[in-house]
Amino acid sequence: MIRFSHDIGEFAPLFEDSAAARVASQARSVRLLYEMTLPGHGEQTPQDEDHRNLADLLSDASVVFRPDAVQREIYTSDSGTPAIPVFIRRSLVNLDTRLVVRPGTLADLQSFVRWSRENHRPWCLRGAGTWPFGGAVPVGGEIVLDLTHLDGIHPAADGETVLVGPGALVANIRRDLRERGLALKQEITNPHSGTLCGWIATGGLGLGAYKYGPVRRSVQALLHLRPDGELETLRPDSEEFAALFGSEGQLGVIAGARVEIKSDAFVSKPYAFSFGAVDHAVAFMEMVREWELQPTSVLYFDHEYMKITAEVQATRHRRLLDQAVEESDELKTRRERRDLETARSLDSVEHVVVLEFDTRADYERCLRYPLFAPGGDRRRYRDLQYRRLTVHQAHMLWDHRYAPVQMKSRGPSMLVSEVVLPLARFVEYCDFLTASVTGWTNNPLKTEAHLLPDGEMLVQSILLADTGTHRHKLYLTLVPFMTQAALRLGGRLYGTGLWNLPFLGRETDAEADRLASHREAKDRLDPDRLLNRAKYINGAARNWRLKLYTKLPAPLLGKIVDLLMSGRRDRRGVSPYFLGRALWRLTRLAIPGVVPPTLAAARPSIARINSACAECDSCERVCPTSDVFGALGPATPITRRRTAERLSRGDTVDQAEALAFLACTRCDNCTRVCPTEIPLTEMFDMVEAEPAFQAALGLDTDAKQAFVDRMWDIMKESPLYLPHTKAEQKEERSHLQHGLKIQYPRGFA
Repeated sequence: MIRFSHDIGEFAPLFEDSAAARVASQARSVRLLYEMTLPGHGEQTPQDEDHRNLADLLSDASVVFRPDAVQREIYTSDSGTPAIPVFIRRSLVNLDTRLVVRPGTLADLQSFVRWSRENHRPWCLRGAGTWPFGGAVPVGGEIVLDLTHLDGIHPAADGETVLVGPGALVANIRRDLRERGLALKQEITNPHSGTLCGWIATGGLGLGAYKYGPVRRSVQALLHLRPDGELETLRPDSEEFAALFGSEGQLGVIAGARVEIKSDAFVSKPYAFSFGAVDHAVAFMEMVREWELQPTSVLYFDHEYMKITAEVQATRHRRLLDQAVEESDELKTRRERRDLETARSLDSVEHVVVLEFDTRADYERCLRYPLFAPGGDRRRYRDLQYRRLTVHQAHMLWDHRYAPVQMKSRGPSMLVSEVVLPLARFVEYCDFLTASVTGWTNNPLKTEAHLLPDGEMLVQSILLADTGTHRHKLYLTLVPFMTQAALRLGGRLYGTGLWNLPFLGRETDAEADRLASHREAKDRLDPDRLLNRAKYINGAARNWRLKLYTKLPAPLLGKIVDLLMSGRRDRRGVSPYFLGRALWRLTRLAIPGVVPPTLAAARPSIARINSACAECDSCERVCPTSDVFGALGPATPITRRRTAERLSRGDTVDQAEALAFLACTRCDNCTRVCPTEIPLTEMFDMVEAEPAFQAALGLDTDAKQAFVDRMWDIMKESPLYLPHTKAEQKEERSHLQHGLKIQYPRGFA
């Protein structure tokens, strides 16, 4: 039985944080934006009782609003849900919300949670909304609790820990710490989005996990807001502390966290090796464990992953080189030529392992072993054949850690199975999926993995497709197939949400114990099942189709996987595994003909550009208009992109939506940070030239220019625009002496 303590003293700085000034400034900016063209627009009057009651209950630091058509699309999506065809989503679950609450203080957050319990109102949690399994999407019109404004970041005076609010993005924490010469020990792979508290709730595995362990090892305390509205501080020595990790928001809100940090050495030393086969790469990773080396991370990329990465990187640096030549920038030209050569050279590598060291002692220790000796020739160590990659190749591959979705532009659909698998079964898993998925489809599977300190791998198996075509929608069935194969080999899910529900409870005994613990806590803390309905362990609001979806696929897939694995092992004679052998042959013959891997949907230009979006929301986090006019409101990259989508599919756009689209500074920050390199500002120009957009806008050239000029005046007067006037870090190459890269902080001239 889980018990809770009550102590919030060390979290006092988070209770002092308030978004009141930000909310007031953004409301004023929105009012001024529309004042001359659509007076009163954006000033909502509560239309229903819940809206009125919440508006009266919460302080001026908080926002309560009815989402418009664009915002409903945003709030009912995350980074994975758009990959599910619309007709499947609509048949399985009603994704909709009627009200969004964005608290600006922890006191208001607590007041809302208490109100929802007292009035029996269902609600769902949303941090950054970038988790891929449907864990942050509202079901059946429930209220969305948007934590965006609870983004306090408070490094301790001794530089040992940092205190963060539930809406604090990892990117912002990284930036604030670096300005003080500090750094997180563990990070997510989305460089510009994702909240630290949300990452805790979904498991906390990622970069830095090999040396420092999962993020749980760095968390000293959690501020837990229970579904009944009560607060308590939880510490690592308590059972309830462990229950929150991987709880997917079912047990309440992680309203704050105190996390251990480290000094930032401003030095990065990666090594990269190419092996001829996956078993050699795994043997090397076993040696790293045997030698007790301490890289922060150990990353694996298979041969097919490297081929597509080399192609994407070469295209990128070719474009940047052309720009540098056009600008007559000699320094940038030299740099891009070298990077282009490095990117092209990656096409010849095979199965790659990348290690990154963050201290001199750690990387000097590895020099005791012959594998780390300089030289790029193919060599042999014990039974391993390998090649140590160059310094520039190693840095390019380590920098790629933040861009796993970069290849999505070649899809544009990126279908991913993400699991945690024993290292000892990784070769078998890769061999089976190569023989099945790649062999059946003639569409090579790409694999990326992170080695974890306890002998496990966090594995992403990636299939590029174009689900805009009807036949490529059949590829969607291969994602649960890959997941089932991992479970069959002793793996486990890395997150459930909505879309992994068929596999819930079909894992190892240890996972069954964790699941039982979460269910027991859910029964006690949220007996009415008001929080995060339909997802993970909360069966409330599941219709009969979703219930059927949770029951049928896994047993059927389990039988198919068993048959195939058995049939692959026993290839001769008459045996019970004959059906498995026959299934191998039939699928290899049929699937490539029925579903050609090169199928591509015909799309208008705007839709084609938009289709590469990874839904990571990185663009939103760096946009000045998003800060000035409010996140996910008018004049932000995400709402503009949604408007572009709506226009391309023929939806009606009103004047208010068209006016909001115009409010863009064309600073190109969004394009700069986009991991799939969507030319967003170019697309915005294309949308503004569309006749349907011009008709919705209803302004002549002079009136349009007057609106844009007014937008600029509002921007320059807003205190929220000031941070965007800071100088960015220079792009010139840092020193690479002895393979080190010196990482200068933002604003360093």
